[in-house]
Amino acid sequence: MELLETVESDDWHSRTFKTGKTRKIERIHKHQLILEIEYLEMGAMWIEDKIMAQGVPQRNCFVMHGMADIVGRDQGRAVWTESEQLALIKYGKAHNHGDTFIEANGSSTARCDYKGHFIYGLLNLDTGKGVGFVYPTEITVKDWKVWWDQPNMIGVEFFPKMKIGRRWIFVVDNGKEELLRVGKEIVDRYAKTVEERQTPQVAANSQVGISAGERAGRSCLVATTSSATYFVDRASGGLVSLLDHDGVDWVNWSNKPGASGEFRGIPNAVNGKGRRYEGFGHPGFDVAASEIVSANSIRTSTPGTEWSLLWEFFDQHATLTMEKVPVGEAYWILYEGVPGGQYDKNQLADIFWGTDQDGRRSDRPALGSASSSTGRWKWLYWGHTKRNRVLFMQRQTDDGRNDLMAYMNAKHTFSDGMIVFGFGRGPNTESQLRLPNKFALGFVETVAHDAIATGIRSLDLAR
Repeated sequence: MELLETVESDDWHSRTFKTGKTRKIERIHKHQLILEIEYLEMGAMWIEDKIMAQGVPQRNCFVMHGMADIVGRDQGRAVWTESEQLALIKYGKAHNHGDTFIEANGSSTARCDYKGHFIYGLLNLDTGKGVGFVYPTEITVKDWKVWWDQPNMIGVEFFPKMKIGRRWIFVVDNGKEELLRVGKEIVDRYAKTVEERQTPQVAANSQVGISAGERAGRSCLVATTSSATYFVDRASGGLVSLLDHDGVDWVNWSNKPGASGEFRGIPNAVNGKGRRYEGFGHPGFDVAASEIVSANSIRTSTPGTEWSLLWEFFDQHATLTMEKVPVGEAYWILYEGVPGGQYDKNQLADIFWGTDQDGRRSDRPALGSASSSTGRWKWLYWGHTKRNRVLFMQRQTDDGRNDLMAYMNAKHTFSDGMIVFGFGRGPNTESQLRLPNKFALGFVETVAHDAIATGIRSLDLAR
């Protein structure tokens, strides 16, 4: 197992790991005994939890929301045997499937479902101590399985079949009532229902904070909001990383060559070898200096303030103002990154995008070809079917120039591909913007086009 990153917040200690083709974030709550596991990429055929409760084995009890308790291994094995018989009738093969296990114990998957999740665990009836789990049923129900192999331990396994998601594990001290209560609180607080995913979320009374930090080997100013975390490269003013509130990086800049890392960033404003202050606004370049100018803003300027840009951070978005542009110079405002944190050649169909003119789109225009898509758009967004939000970019003033949207290295793997979008990017890598302008970007917590449009239009870029 390879440790990729460690992140600290007020509430969570997070670590990102990679094992084979599986990449996950483990978040430990600092104030409650809760472990959250989010699978960003899934390569495992199955995942199994071994659950043990201390105390007299025959007093160990499997509890689950919506279902009668199963006390001791003998009763557990009896349900297991009945489950196999039901599966033989239902599926033609005797096996302890999740749905038949629940039915064998006199319940149904509908009764056991709490807002798209199973809440279950093992505890000892005498001590009240045990462990609880919150599991998203959208991964699988049939292939979620409970085995009672030993008197004091059960195994719960599921076969994700490449599906990703979040689940939670927590400690219980006071029996079944606490297990079910905490499980429901976790779902209500940290998970989203299908209805909630289709409604833009508005944070209330949250505060923006800016602090010093580091990301991918670059010294950064880190702006933390209720919806995102922005890592601004001090020496260029560009975004090294843009994390949604689940910790997924939609930019993922690094010093790896080409589209695998060093090409990525926002806004990557000044491009072209030999140009004065090439790389302004592009992470990885040492051409400018950044300073905190207010509680929610950062200004980056080149020597002599020939170029200057201002970042301002709000609860649900950020604005980028190109304040100063030297006479005779031009720039563009780019998003070069990985929607949803993934750019896999085998899963490019999962990436979608949309505009104010065309609605949601799933075509994949290739960079450098006739299929590259151009237009004069007010705003665009990008999403991934495994994420329940989109990243958007919007301009304030019509610049009279065409914009470009394309996929780079669509035939290659995640490590060397990215989305390339540019306000004012010409077809031949020509920067076309010459006047100061203001732009906005951020996340909208829905994947429905009309709701996305409503969220973007609600921004007041004049502020």
